[in-house]
Amino acid sequence: MENQEKHNEEKKVVRNYHYHPILSIELFETLANLVRLSILQILKQHPNLNVGEIHKRVNESLQAARENKEFAEVLVEEIKLSVISQHLKILRDRRYVLCTKAGLHTEYWLNTHRLKEVVKYTKDFLSGIAE
Repeated sequence: MENQEKHNEEKKVVRNYHYHPILSIELFETLANLVRLSILQILKQHPNLNVGEIHKRVNESLQAARENKEFAEVLVEEIKLSVISQHLKILRDRRYVLCTKAGLHTEYWLNTHRLKEVVKYTKDFLSGIAE
């Protein structure tokens, strides 16, 4: 009987635990890519940009990073527009960015609600480790 009570208590703890590991894995995968990280940082500072504007700002950002000798070997010369588009699709699919048509262009901005949700789950996971 004691084992059954312990098992029921463990099930209750698992049921009440709100951490979703897939969200953390997805976040870490997203942030581990320099292009996607650059896009997120740019959209944080400048919401409502189209792919051309994002492309220009990502390459400017990477150029500045290349000038820092620590990163010079890691970075490619220039990111193509098609690569930016591919990474924006990944960010849209993961709901980290939202977009809307604005005339001939599509404008992108951060989905802050989604990012806050994922960061919360990640903090929940790391809270026992980081202390």
